[in-house]
Amino acid sequence: MIERQEIEHLQEVGLVPQNVSAVNDPATKDLAAAVLHNQASPSFRPLVELTGEVVLEALRGNRGDDQRAIAEKGIEIVELLLRKNADYGSSAWQVPLLAPTLAADVGILVRASDKIRRLERLLGGHQAEVSDESLDQTIDDLIGYLMLYRVRSLRSR
Repeated sequence: MIERQEIEHLQEVGLVPQNVSAVNDPATKDLAAAVLHNQASPSFRPLVELTGEVVLEALRGNRGDDQRAIAEKGIEIVELLLRKNADYGSSAWQVPLLAPTLAADVGILVRASDKIRRLERLLGGHQAEVSDESLDQTIDDLIGYLMLYRVRSLRSR
């Protein structure tokens, strides 16, 4: 059983995000156990190895406040993207239901284009009528769509 102090230690060294407040959360405990016992999934292990230097050092604050903020925001966006992808049933990888002649990657670009258009209007001074989608949220969503497009293009090679 994973103990609270083990999760806190993993947070200190950057292997479990600091913003994980629920150390009793089963997903957090599973992640911590996998990291502690080197049983993380094959796709997670290289991430741990890659973050061993640059990202972990940034999360620890050893690369300056700017790089720590970049690392934290990057993790936040990835988490948001994973949650949204799960909520939408990985629809970004599928042909759009209402536009079956479009390829999935084109559908992602259409969604990204919509976000760019929204950004253009918000930055141009247009007052948003949907108040719960801020400029920052729009930017985060655009980054997410661009990540989806990039991953899709890597998978199709």
